[in-house]
Amino acid sequence: MPTTPELEPHEEALARMFAIAHARWGPLIASYWFYDEDICAACGGPIETMRIKGRDAISLNTFIYRRRRVLIGYFLCGRCAGVVFMAAQKRPNVQTPLHLAIEERLIQAYERHLAAAADA
Repeated sequence: MPTTPELEPHEEALARMFAIAHARWGPLIASYWFYDEDICAACGGPIETMRIKGRDAISLNTFIYRRRRVLIGYFLCGRCAGVVFMAAQKRPNVQTPLHLAIEERLIQAYERHLAAAADA
């Protein structure tokens, strides 16, 4: 009997996030994809763990690319995650220029992914 490969922790978390988002918004989200570059989706720097409450953590985030109805998961470096968290505390539910830059980078990466898949 074939076995299914075990998911990486971030892949498992993204699958759970997708299930929650799909249950909440239904057909507005049809699939998910992970930006698997080894760089921060915001600044392009290396992804490293950060300390939160004395424990190592990594910033796993999502963005809904509405045009394609896809939930995109991505990592941020500790510095950029801190900037996003601080902005959210100061002005909840308000997009910053950093959010817009992240979204643009993710949209471009996803469109490249689709184009490469179509060429294969």
